[in-house]
Amino acid sequence: MEVKLQEHTCKVYRTENDPPIYTESAFYHKLKLALQAQGHGVVKKLMWKDGHLMGDDKLPYIRSRTPRKDPELMIFDPAWAVRDIAKDYRNQRVVHLRVQRKEK
Repeated sequence: MEVKLQEHTCKVYRTENDPPIYTESAFYHKLKLALQAQGHGVVKKLMWKDGHLMGDDKLPYIRSRTPRKDPELMIFDPAWAVRDIAKDYRNQRVVHLRVQRKEK
């Protein structure tokens, strides 16, 4: 997995040696590990546990480990209701995610 984090988008590329990912949770876990390897202090959480009013209680996202101390970073799938991100990652080999930042 290759991750390119930009100002408002996060591009996730599937490399040739990557094993297939079959669940959304596994995709976000691998994304978290890839971002941590790049030096970002992030965690994977369910959106509703942070108070975000999303329509699914199983919707994960990536956020800063300490949002009150560090600049806030949130990475999520804006098309979560209409696509299976794991399937798109397996078949298309690239997935575009949304990045929201808020400076403290």
